[in-house]
Amino acid sequence: MKPENAMHLSPAGAFHALTEQLAGVTGEDFIREVVRRLAYALDVEYAFVSVRQPPDSLKLRIASAWHVNRAQSGSEFAVEGTPAARTLAESEVWHEDDVASLYPKDRWLRKHGVRAYCAVAIRDVDGHAIGHLGVMSRQPLQADAELISVLRALAMRAAAELRRQHLEEIQRLTAAKLGSLFRMAADILGAARLQDFQLTDISPSVEHVLGYSPAALIGQSLLHTEMFENSQLGSAFFQELKAGSHIVNRKVALRASNGSVRHARLSAEVGEFGGTRHILFSLVDVTDSQAALGQVQNLNATVDALFSTAQDAIFICSYPLANPAECKFVQVNDLACEWLGYTRNELLQSACAGVFEISDLNKLQAGAQRQRSKSESMHFRSKSGNALSCEVHARLFGEGKERVLLLRCQHRGQNAEFLGTQRELEYNYQDFFDNASDGIYRSTPEGLIISANPALARILGYDNPQELVADKLNITARIYAHAEQRAELLRRIEEHGQYSAQEFQIFRKDGTTIWVSDNSRAVKDARGHILYFEGTLQNITGRKRAEEALLRSEEKYRLLVDMSQDGVFLSQAGKLVYVNRAFAQMLGHRAEDMHGMPLNEVIDSANDGLAEKIAADSVDEHYLDPHEMHLRGRPGMPRITASVAVSRIFWRGRPAVMGTARDVTERKKVEQDLVHSAYHDALTGLPNRSFFMDRLRQAVASNSSAGSTRFALLFLDLDRFKLINDSLGHSFGDRLLTAITKRLHTCLRPADLMARYGGDEFTILLEHIQALDEATAVAERIHEELARAFNVGGRDVFTTASIGIVTSAPHYRHPDELLRDADTAMYRAKAAGKAGYVVFDDAMHQHVKANLKLETELRHALQRNEFRVYFQPILDLASGRLTGCEALVRWVHPERGLVTPSQFLAVAEETGLIIPLGWWVIETACAHLSQWRKRHKHLDDKFTVSVNIANRQFAHWLLPQRVARVLDMTGIPANSLCLEITETVFMDNPELAAETISRLRAIGVNLQMDDFGTGYSSLSALRTFKLDTLKIDRSFIAGIEKNRSDRAIVRTITVLAADLGMDVVAEGIETARQLELLRALGCRRGQGYYFSKPLAVSEVDRYLAALKPLNA
Repeated sequence: MKPENAMHLSPAGAFHALTEQLAGVTGEDFIREVVRRLAYALDVEYAFVSVRQPPDSLKLRIASAWHVNRAQSGSEFAVEGTPAARTLAESEVWHEDDVASLYPKDRWLRKHGVRAYCAVAIRDVDGHAIGHLGVMSRQPLQADAELISVLRALAMRAAAELRRQHLEEIQRLTAAKLGSLFRMAADILGAARLQDFQLTDISPSVEHVLGYSPAALIGQSLLHTEMFENSQLGSAFFQELKAGSHIVNRKVALRASNGSVRHARLSAEVGEFGGTRHILFSLVDVTDSQAALGQVQNLNATVDALFSTAQDAIFICSYPLANPAECKFVQVNDLACEWLGYTRNELLQSACAGVFEISDLNKLQAGAQRQRSKSESMHFRSKSGNALSCEVHARLFGEGKERVLLLRCQHRGQNAEFLGTQRELEYNYQDFFDNASDGIYRSTPEGLIISANPALARILGYDNPQELVADKLNITARIYAHAEQRAELLRRIEEHGQYSAQEFQIFRKDGTTIWVSDNSRAVKDARGHILYFEGTLQNITGRKRAEEALLRSEEKYRLLVDMSQDGVFLSQAGKLVYVNRAFAQMLGHRAEDMHGMPLNEVIDSANDGLAEKIAADSVDEHYLDPHEMHLRGRPGMPRITASVAVSRIFWRGRPAVMGTARDVTERKKVEQDLVHSAYHDALTGLPNRSFFMDRLRQAVASNSSAGSTRFALLFLDLDRFKLINDSLGHSFGDRLLTAITKRLHTCLRPADLMARYGGDEFTILLEHIQALDEATAVAERIHEELARAFNVGGRDVFTTASIGIVTSAPHYRHPDELLRDADTAMYRAKAAGKAGYVVFDDAMHQHVKANLKLETELRHALQRNEFRVYFQPILDLASGRLTGCEALVRWVHPERGLVTPSQFLAVAEETGLIIPLGWWVIETACAHLSQWRKRHKHLDDKFTVSVNIANRQFAHWLLPQRVARVLDMTGIPANSLCLEITETVFMDNPELAAETISRLRAIGVNLQMDDFGTGYSSLSALRTFKLDTLKIDRSFIAGIEKNRSDRAIVRTITVLAADLGMDVVAEGIETARQLELLRALGCRRGQGYYFSKPLAVSEVDRYLAALKPLNA
């Protein structure tokens, strides 16, 4: 059953007005505005939006709340034992008119006298409750279908906004982390526009490495900066990027600011950044490492020469100064191994203390440290335990705690022990050579075998080594089954000095083929010329046959590969030898047609050199992980992006490459679309607010440096666009915005940036301008373009724009400051009549600051009850009888004293504070009238109190309901209240004005048109809207004594009012002559300082008691 005093909600149109008011509100403002507007719309004391507080899911945080005309946020509360627990569990709107009794432990409800509660859970895309939205009231609420639908809709918008804020916070933190990495990078990182190679960003490390300030480089072309020692080489690199290639670890010389040359490795690629293609590059300084590498190479060359030519035993040791006992061998030559009876590996894994006397070693080191080189007699122990001695020449290298000690040992007189050991080594080697199971050989570079062991003879089908060597067979022609393999092996041994475990087929003496595994190294003379090759050969035919049998037995796995959804391919010598069905279908071919197809017809060459490596069968482990590559399909197909992983294998005895490929073209397109949509407006395709703010931030940072160029910011807002949207529909408005965007582009230079900032607002960044005239010229071109009609869907429509302009200056440190000032200038252009532009100056900023301060003080004034109502008497001009008074608000400021409405009403109107202030004036005026009627019995029902109603308050759909409630609370007759409205309410929204006037007249209050004759409404408004009184503006009264025109206007108004059955009130009467003329012109009532100034409440009582009628 509906409670007796339950609030009656308005028709659906009222809720529509609420959603219309919130339609253009976005961002953080939405959460604040939704609670404020919801509280006013429903006339309740409390409205709120909360979010679940992570990670503690049992708590909620108030994101925004409206508590008795005051905004609140930030407080937290536990869900348990509160109505929020029920709301979060419900899938629909939950409403209760006696909520305090259901939750007796909720002290907040009891403290604030809450009775009615109506709320709905805010849910994320997965349906989880992340907060709630609702209202509370001290009076019962009528929760009809309109209220429920509005709360549902607002909860959905709040969920979307909270999700957007969460994503923006993640994006902000990610950007901050990336920015920190960028600033902390030791390598030089940078970005440049691909179009003109202009640097847009470069890391601070450039100053450390090259001595250039980042600010001095940003804005310059990479082709013309002083960074590159060879600018033509740099130009070639970046032109190569523009052609679609990648650059990886290219050598490049850089010139520092002090003129020195630094060596670096350049890597670069092209990527999308904020809708513009950029070159992203890194420069790794390798100057120091290159110098160190040169020193190491020189040392290695010295050591190699020494080792290959020396007739002495040579040892290289690491010598820790702190603990000589830990001295170890790091390199020894063959003679040292033969002399001591150790293999090289045995010595390299041994401590020097097992071979040398440490006391001798310390003595040598000490002498070498003083003289850098030293000769001493030294004692050794051979592997067999025999003591040896020799003359040792020592040389010390390096600095710090770890030194390198080089020892060259000249043994004394080839003593018997040494010769015995040498003979023992030679005997052991010959025994190993003759009895080894693997073939051992020496061969010339020309391909003749000059030495072989019995095992090699058996492998090749000969009876003994002598027969094999005497045969003088040519290895290339008579042994290798595939002659080109020897050329490949010779190339490797020339590059690397050796190779190992190379598997291939060879011919035996009888012509049969076998599989072998070959290890070989080059033996060179002191000048580096190859003397011969020596190596080992192993017969692996049995193993290969087993492998082939295994492959045959696993044919089912080939079937699985053919059925795989991923593409699989095998290439050898630059041609495809196998592809599965998925790989062929990916490229639009049949699998059988691709056998033998050259790789360059399948793999795009612009793949960081990977195509060439695959073709040469020379990929390394780096490519085991997936790499993105571009593949070519059959003619007419678009280029395919694939994730490719490859590995080097041996196929039929020769190197080959096996790979897998997965088509990621669509995924890459989706990723690119996501990146584009994150920084662009979906309707117009323009950069969005996030992208624009990033570019503006860069411009501000660049402008702070010395010698930087100026830029300008234009803030453009379309005039009357909301009217077009409301009258012709949002679809029409969207098409108009698209057409406007195309026109605006024609007014800009290619380098200028335009963004859709939101709704019907656009922002334009003009960089590299020389003077303000360039910015104003763009604004004038925009006005010229917009002046022509737009034809949208066969309908011509006109629109204009108001533009605010601000130019860069050193005091701007943040982009928000520029936007604030451009926005201020734009609103100044609108106030000046729209369809114009205004350039921001400091006076505007001071005005905005003053208004902001005034707004803050107004909000405090409402909370602190600093407002007072004064009353100016209204009299019958013929009899002098008091007929009523007009309520006038005054502000008693704690510092400035009494403040008149002209000083604060405009700000109150603009900020919406006029609505709560207006409610308070109505309630206060009616309450005082009620008291006066009780104290002064001679006041009859015709005594009225007039209250001015602001346009925004008149547009509030709760006005009639609120007025009715005030009349009911104070007990005064409805016709004792007169509401004064201005002509503009009829122009702003005629339909709403007609409905509101009809509802007010149904209540019985009087309606008066204020300031009649000064506005722009037509006289038809007097016929359409039934009013009771016309108030003649004081501007006409002031001139009636001397100006015949003013007297004619006043006479016309009084006659018009009389013919329409309306009363007339003249305001601003200040002289007896004015009173006399007004009586003669037929004006019945009036007010002004001639009768009385506005009176405080206490003065009104005295005035009422002392009032005497005027003499006729």
